[in-house]
Amino acid sequence: MSTLPIIQRYIWLVNTIARFDGRLTFGEISRKWAESPMNDGSSLSRSTFYRYREGIRELFGIALECDAARGNVYYIAQDDCDGRLQTWLLDTLGIANVVSESRALSGRILPEHSPSGGANLVTAVEAMQSGQVLQMSYAGFNPHNIPSTFGIRPYAVKQSMNRWYLIGEGEDGHIRPYAFDRIRELTPTQDTFEFPSGFDVDGLFVHSVGVMTDEKPERVAIKVYDGQANYVRSLPLHHSQEEIEGSPDTFALYVRPTVDFIMKLRSYGPAIEVVSPLWLRRQLASEAALTRERNS
Repeated sequence: MSTLPIIQRYIWLVNTIARFDGRLTFGEISRKWAESPMNDGSSLSRSTFYRYREGIRELFGIALECDAARGNVYYIAQDDCDGRLQTWLLDTLGIANVVSESRALSGRILPEHSPSGGANLVTAVEAMQSGQVLQMSYAGFNPHNIPSTFGIRPYAVKQSMNRWYLIGEGEDGHIRPYAFDRIRELTPTQDTFEFPSGFDVDGLFVHSVGVMTDEKPERVAIKVYDGQANYVRSLPLHHSQEEIEGSPDTFALYVRPTVDFIMKLRSYGPAIEVVSPLWLRRQLASEAALTRERNS
């Protein structure tokens, strides 16, 4: 009798096929299971393998396909809907599998804590699937931290800066992000809605760093000092980031200059100079002077 939870078996199978990049037959997968530290003494039969494939497809939306032309090897089919989501999911499952197989290293594998969507995240995704309006009690960062309750049409969920957000249309008709860790209660209602035809959720944030969309996008040029340019190259501030030819360690971005973006610039301290626009350069200079005053 197997004692290992089925979801851990799913994770092991997805991660094993991903690691070997479509080069394993069923027999090789079965042998790797027999050799795995996670094996609880159970074997992997062909019928069980097929059952796991269907379970993985239903639970994770990941298809494990067989390539008969290459000798019946198994591979992970590319997700045509959202490759970014699949990549994130595979990375997450891979890490979970490594941790499960390396319990002796549990004190040496240190994930960063981030606010979780928890049960409310599940409720939101289920409502997105069924087209149900949600009743939400939400405590934003107002002076008294008093929650307000209202109906919301859940359009999407988005992860940004270690937080999960519900993107939805409120009763006032405005589409906003709501941090899951500030949602006090989320309840499905009997009311339904249809997702707006042609509405591009990703396009809503294409010019944003984070989830704020309350500023118009504009070109921002920055110069990076103190040996930090390679960090900015390896982890761009925004996907539009490009190096300005002929200007060493100088980058241009087309972004919404929101609070989230400005906070990211601040995080580099004096290592970043805003070349343009002038108003943003002056704002950071003013904030730097205030910081110096408060800490002197």
